[in-house]
Amino acid sequence: MCAVVTGAFLPPVPTIVRTIWRHRFVNERERQTAFALDSVLIELAFTLGPALVAILVAMASPRAAFGMAWLFAVASVPLLYASGGLRWWKNAPPAKRHLLGPLRERELLVLYASLFFLTAGFGSLEVAYLGFATERAIAAWGPALIAVNSVGSALGGLLYGGLHVAMPVERQLPRLMSLLAVPLALHMLVGDPWAMAPLAFIAGLFIAPSLTGATLLISRHAPPQYVTEAFTWSATAIVTGIGAGMALGGTLIEKSDYRAAFGLSVVSMLAAALFTLALRRGHLQIQPEDPR
Repeated sequence: MCAVVTGAFLPPVPTIVRTIWRHRFVNERERQTAFALDSVLIELAFTLGPALVAILVAMASPRAAFGMAWLFAVASVPLLYASGGLRWWKNAPPAKRHLLGPLRERELLVLYASLFFLTAGFGSLEVAYLGFATERAIAAWGPALIAVNSVGSALGGLLYGGLHVAMPVERQLPRLMSLLAVPLALHMLVGDPWAMAPLAFIAGLFIAPSLTGATLLISRHAPPQYVTEAFTWSATAIVTGIGAGMALGGTLIEKSDYRAAFGLSVVSMLAAALFTLALRRGHLQIQPEDPR
C-alpha cells in the first residue's frame, strides 16, 4: 500500500520537462536532440539508481536506500525551479476541452499502444538477463548484462540525437523497433555470457532511439491544450509496460526458462513496430511556437 501511495504522489518532473521542451524547441530536429538526451538520462537513472540502492543495502540498510530515494525525489522539484526552464512554459490558448483529452486522438492511442509493447519488451529483457545468469550459476552476470545494454542505449541515444535523417520519424520508428528485435532473437541462441554481452550492447543501441522517436511523435500529435496530459499518458504506458513485461517474463522463466523471456521481448518489439505502421505521416502537425 505504501508503494502505491508513493507512486501516486511522485513529482511528475519528466512529464513537465518534456512539455517544456515542446514549447522551447520550435524546430523538430532540435526536439529530436532534446528528447534523445532525455531518453539517455532516464536510461542512466534506471541503471545507476538500482546500483546505488544495492550498494546502500549492502553497506548500510534498506532504510538508508529509502532515504536516498526520498532525497532524490524531494530534490527534483527545487532543481526544476532553479533551472529556469519554467520560463519557457506556455499556457495553451482557450479551447474546448473533453474529458478524454488526448485519448480522443487516434495517432496518440497508436503511440501509447506501441510504447506499452516496446517497454514490456524492456521489462522482459531485464528479467531474462537475470534469469540467464541465475540458470547458468553466474549471478553477477545478470546486472552486468543489464548495464552493458544500458550503455548501448545511452550511446545509441546520443548518436540518434546528433543525426538528422531525411526519412520521416513515422517510417524510422518501425524500422528501429524491428532492428531491435534481431539481436534480441539471437539472445535465445547464446549460452555464453561473453557472447551475449555484445548482443546486449547492440540491442541497447536501438532502445533510446526508439523511445526518442515515440516521444517526438507524441510531441507532434498532441493538441496544444492537451500537451501535458499527452506526456502523462505516455509515462503511464511506459511504466505499465515495464511492469507487465517484468511480471510476465518472470512467470515464463519460472514455468520454462530464460529463453522464453527473451522470446517475449522479441514478440513485444515486433508488436510495437506493427502498431507504428498505423501512423499517418504529418497528421496533426503542430505549428512552431515562439520560444520567447
